[in-house]
Amino acid sequence: MAVDTLTDVMRYYYFAVIPLYCLAAAAVTAAILAFKGKKLVKYSVLIALFALLGNLSQFFFLGVLADNQADTGVWGVQAALLTAVCLGALILSAVRLFIKDKTAQTPD
Repeated sequence: MAVDTLTDVMRYYYFAVIPLYCLAAAAVTAAILAFKGKKLVKYSVLIALFALLGNLSQFFFLGVLADNQADTGVWGVQAALLTAVCLGALILSAVRLFIKDKTAQTPD
């Protein structure tokens, strides 16, 4: 029985998708924590930006697999959804960065 190497690679491709979920979870967690504390706002923007860039880099590998006639439909949808989540976390973090804290502006 001949083993197709591409089929064998795609069988274990979910190991390459696990870091995408971790990056998205880190970006969402940082965006949520940015709304709870003022000190984490700048860091949450950086975390969300790095997570977005990490998720976008996955599309290069999906492109290589698609050039080799690999079935990347399901994986491409997952990568696109996780990239959208990271983009949303980046937008939320950036909005929180530029919104001024109303309690700091009230005079005593």
